[in-house]
Order: sequence, then C-alpha cells, then structure tokens
Amino acid sequence: MEQIILTGDRPTGRLHVGHYVGSLKRRVELQNSGKYDKIFIMIADAQALTDNAEHPEKVRQNIIEVALDYLACGLDPVKSTMFIQSQIPELCELSFYYMNLVTVARLQRNPTVKSEIQMRNFEASIPVGFFTYPISQASDITAFKATAVPVGEDQAPMLEQTKEIVRKFNAVYGDTLVEPEMLLPDNKACLRLPGIDGKAKMSKSLGNCIYLGEDADEVKKKVMSMFTDPNHLRVEDPGQVEDNPVFIYLDAFSRPEHFERHFPDYQNIEEMKAHYTRGGLGDMKVKKFLNNVLQDELEPIRNRRRELEKDIPAIYDILKEGSMRAREAAARTLDDVRRAMKINYFEDMDLISEQAKNTPAHVDELSSRVKKLWKGRKTENVSEEKCSPPFHKEERPRIPCSVKGNAGAFSPINEAVSPSCLPPAEDLTVRSDGQGDGLTDQGQEKPIRLASARRHNPFKRIIPRMVGNGELPHVAREQRAGTQIFRGLRRVFRHHMDVPPVLVVLPTVEHSEIKPAEACADFREMLAVSAVSAEKNPAFRGNKGKARPKGLVPGQ
Repeated sequence: MEQIILTGDRPTGRLHVGHYVGSLKRRVELQNSGKYDKIFIMIADAQALTDNAEHPEKVRQNIIEVALDYLACGLDPVKSTMFIQSQIPELCELSFYYMNLVTVARLQRNPTVKSEIQMRNFEASIPVGFFTYPISQASDITAFKATAVPVGEDQAPMLEQTKEIVRKFNAVYGDTLVEPEMLLPDNKACLRLPGIDGKAKMSKSLGNCIYLGEDADEVKKKVMSMFTDPNHLRVEDPGQVEDNPVFIYLDAFSRPEHFERHFPDYQNIEEMKAHYTRGGLGDMKVKKFLNNVLQDELEPIRNRRRELEKDIPAIYDILKEGSMRAREAAARTLDDVRRAMKINYFEDMDLISEQAKNTPAHVDELSSRVKKLWKGRKTENVSEEKCSPPFHKEERPRIPCSVKGNAGAFSPINEAVSPSCLPPAEDLTVRSDGQGDGLTDQGQEKPIRLASARRHNPFKRIIPRMVGNGELPHVAREQRAGTQIFRGLRRVFRHHMDVPPVLVVLPTVEHSEIKPAEACADFREMLAVSAVSAEKNPAFRGNKGKARPKGLVPGQ
C-alpha cells in the first residue's frame, strides 16, 4: 500500500511559529525523507469560510499568504502537491455521505469543537458548517487515502473522529477507506505552543502570534513583551519554568549551537532552567536569548519569502497544477465510495442487465393493454359484419367497450364481448419464477400458458350468459320481461333460481302510459315470492345455512 500524507491549514491569516514547530517543519522533514510516495498539502479555504462566511475577502487574500509560507519553509511543489480545497468538489460530496454516519451528540463531544466554540463566543449561534468541521476534515483525509497526518496536539480529536468514520463506513459498505495514523511532533513542547500572552494556544484570531513572515524588529518587539512568571519580580528571586511561555519556546526552538553562539554561559537549556529556578537569572536575559534563537530560525524563511513575492502569478500556477492533480486523486476515491455504496448506477452493468432481464422492453406495451382493458377503453374497430346485430343499426344500444382503443368510443354490446376486443391468449402467460402471479410474455423462464382465453377474460364467459343473445325485447303491460335475464343468471351461477320475473313496462303503441301504482304492486309481489323461494331453496340461504328472517320480507 502506498504511503500518503495529507495535511493543511486554514487561510485565515499568515502562518505563525506555532504552525511551524507543530506541523510545517515536520512536513518538510517527511517530504525529504523519501519514505512517502505522495504528499498532499491543502489550503483549506472552504473550512475557513465556516466561521468567516461574512468575510470572504479575508479568506481570499490569505490564500497567497499561506502558499508563500509553505514554499518559504521548504515545501517543494515537485515532491508535494499543494492545492486549494474549494477547487476539489469531490470533497463536498464525500462530506455529505459521511454526515449520515455521525450523530450530533458525537460532534458535541468533540473537545476541539467545544473549545473552538467557546473561544469564538458562538454559544447557541453556531454555524452548521463550523459544527460539522470534523466531518469535513474526515473527507479531506480520506479523499486522498492518507496513511499519515502530521498534526498538532489540538487536532488529535479531529483525527480520532476521522478514524471512527472510516471504521463505520467500512463496516457498512465494505473495506474502501484507509484509516490514517497521526504524526505528532517528537518534541513535546511543539505539541501545543502557547501564545505570547500566556494563553493556552497561539491563534491568529486571538492576535497572540509571531508570524513566519514578520520582520526582525516586529519579532523582537513581541518577544520582549512575552508573558513570564508573574512571581519572578526580582532577579534574585526563584522563578518557575513550568507553564512559562519563554521557556516553552526555548524548548521548541533552541539547539546546542544556539548556546555556543548567543549564550555561552550555559551548555544547554537544562542548565539555564536550573539557574532560573534557584534565582539569579533575569527575565530580560532569557528573552534576549529567545529573540536570537527565533531570528536564526526565521531569517532564512523571511528571505525566501521575499524572493517568492516577486512572482505571484507563478505561485498561482503552482496551486492550479496541484489542484488538478489533487482532484484526480479525489475523483478516484469518490468512484470507489460510490461503487461501495452501489450508487454508481450508470456504471453498474450487472444492475442494468439484471433489471433489463426482469423487465423486457415489451412489458410496457403489454401492461398498457391490460390497464386499458380494465379502464373501459375501446379496442381496435370491429367490422360491422362481425357483430351480427339482432336489430337495426340505428337502434342498437351503445355501451363502452372495455378494451384498448380510443377513449370515449362505443360499440354494440356484442362487440364489447367479442373476442377481437380482448388480448390474444398466446400473448399472455402466468409467471412461475417465485415473484408473484404477474403477467409476462413467453420469453420468461418457465412460462405457464393459460388454459384458454376465458381464463384471461372472465367477461367472455359471464357477460354472454347474463345477456343471452343480446336482444332487448319490447314488453307490454301484461308481459313478464325478467324471464330472459334470470335464465342468463341461472346459466352463470348454475343454481335453480325460483324467482318470478321482473315486470318491465316499455312504451309501445298499445301502452303509451305507465301506471305507477300497478307497477309497484307487481314489484312487491315479486319480492314476496322471492322470499318464499329462498326458504325453499338452500342455495339462497344465508350464513351457516340459516334462512333469511321473515321480518325482512317486503310488503308484510
């Protein structure tokens, strides 16, 4: 597996000595060690906007400042890829997916997030982007499959959050992401350099920094104003070196050659600490020595920075080229993530072929025909010769045909039940693949053809039996017209139906008027006789064979 490094900084200002000893100096050493195949250095402008959304120009102007500090400290664009975060849109998509794997409670427990919120006085008005900062950082690290991340001590909780996301993703979707390792400075004093005001952290937002690009006079001014032991009022008084910013800086920057050049009274930092503790060593001597040490460390950086400032367009060319290479690497990781999550729909040929096999192209046409069958639409036009109507063309009653065709069209009743109105039996089969009783065509595996067209179309059996020959008789007042209807019902249900026919009165030449009283009397008589038939015929009994109560007989 390739050994890859990913690290970066927010462009909210110039880089300071805390960045240098905490991470930047280590990056240069790792770059020149030859142990790593790829090194990605990110200018995190998108993360900087999480708490500077109202001041985008601040972020915009400091991108070049951070790039100059990188190059001035010794980062080589040939060996390391320097890029701008916002130019890699794949990072946003990865963050979106990772958000589903992290709870709000977990983010609230992040020590770095808690301290940053308190330091910036966000209280309850926390920007969502800033709150989800650990997730964004996880996408930055995993996008380039970094195996090592050089960070300061304050970033340790962020890296632990990244490890949790990687483990959760790999557990759900399979091994895809690489779990990174944290590279902390060997010198404990470099883990978290305090500000010159004695506060816990050097921060650009707090204004307690010594910047890498500051001139010698400004650095000296800040060193001489540094916070020391408040109880060390006189030279002869014993002093305290613990939590003393001056001595913490000396632990981080001083080397034996510095003592030979600037303070030969002592061989190393331990002898100086011992003298200061027992008394007799003043704060001003210690600060002067620290100023000399910092000047020696920062002078080469300052000089290289001045040379780089002469050609700013070249710096942007370096960032542009690096952003292109970084995007290619992030795109490959995003493809792996999509493949693991099975959302690479257009590239998943197995998915496409499987669904194409289960849903052939002509199923849509078949489904449309079936839907129209039940929606009462008319099928293709049936010739007049096939209908054989029992009455004149102009007198034929029209009903909607319940098969495909033009909506709103009508045909004679015998056309409605004509076999030509129904789908052919050979086009329809029953599925037997264990996926339900669905219609499919003969190209499916193990098709079972229906026995006959009547299995597909019950209307073909029911409707003719109910209608008979399709004739609508002309009935006079004295005739019983329901006989033909109930004969059809007997053919359908195959039961003896001892029911008197229904009296139907149609206006004819002989009977031009309908007498309501007589019609109602006949109707009541029919219902009464029907009730008696139900008592005699078990086929018309209710549940459990019980006859219908006599109290329900109308007219009684």
